[in-house]
Amino acid sequence: MTSEITKGDEFCRLCADDISYINMRDNRITAFTVDGTSYPLPMSMNDLEQALDPARFFRLNRQYIANIKGIRKISLYFGSKLMVKLKGCEDDNIVISKEKATLFNKWLEK
Repeated sequence: MTSEITKGDEFCRLCADDISYINMRDNRITAFTVDGTSYPLPMSMNDLEQALDPARFFRLNRQYIANIKGIRKISLYFGSKLMVKLKGCEDDNIVISKEKATLFNKWLEK
């Protein structure tokens, strides 16, 4: 996926390979690249989930989609959930539900 993104008064090309993770906060979707640059995206999280390569991107929860290269650390969390830390992300409370944790582990093994 490569998209033309408007950032301020300029157009930028954003390639999926450059995305570390995508976050939704206050109903705004933002892609964060490996170098820390952020890009507002005009798509919904569901549309992004469908458009991105499922071999490289996983929907962690309602707020986050992660590139496999953007995952810094995975920890066990109570109730068979997982806690994920993403490269360049200040949010240390990204939780994957028990139901999604099984799918996430299978995704990592591919």
